[in-house]
Amino acid sequence: VHDAGGSLDFGARDSLAGALERSMDAFAQWEIEVCSLAVLMSKKGFRVVDESRRTLELLPPERYGALSYWAKWACGSAQLALASKIFTQAELDEVLGGATDDERPNAPRFCGGEAVRVRSEKARVRWRRPHLRTPGYIHGSEGIVVRVQGPFANPEELAFFSQGPKRTDAYLYTVRFSQRALWKHYAGGADDSIDVDVYEGWLEEA
Repeated sequence: VHDAGGSLDFGARDSLAGALERSMDAFAQWEIEVCSLAVLMSKKGFRVVDESRRTLELLPPERYGALSYWAKWACGSAQLALASKIFTQAELDEVLGGATDDERPNAPRFCGGEAVRVRSEKARVRWRRPHLRTPGYIHGSEGIVVRVQGPFANPEELAFFSQGPKRTDAYLYTVRFSQRALWKHYAGGADDSIDVDVYEGWLEEA
């Protein structure tokens, strides 16, 4: 945990439940990249300790308690980069998979029965991997829209405080995928399928 003052409102007790000792081999690649980014920002003068602490303390209690250690750092670094104008909110939204202000539709782009393809994850944004709400096993796969759930706040954007006055909701779709198409060694029936909820920014025409 960070400087939460021991407040249980920030989930400090739960965060300390597990073992803290970890070898470098135990860290995921995105965690190492988040750490490297923080070091680089410090050396370039874009990050100081107190600024970093402030961004972490600004996390809503429910987010603070739910995020892992390095996920919190990813959120904090994004906020510092925005404040330092390293990139703009529009540029961050673009790499997060969300639509820009000019691209945000008033109506859903896809309809029931339409074939769609899930975009592949971009290597340059793997640092924010904890916030990907589209599971990796469907990246690049084709499916059929079975239901338009409606517009909802995009959790991948909310994780980085993208809640400005111009923010609009993103459409959420239930997409059906063939199990055999997803899993190379799937031994089940040919008609077996799985339904996954996917936000519009991750979808393109098949």
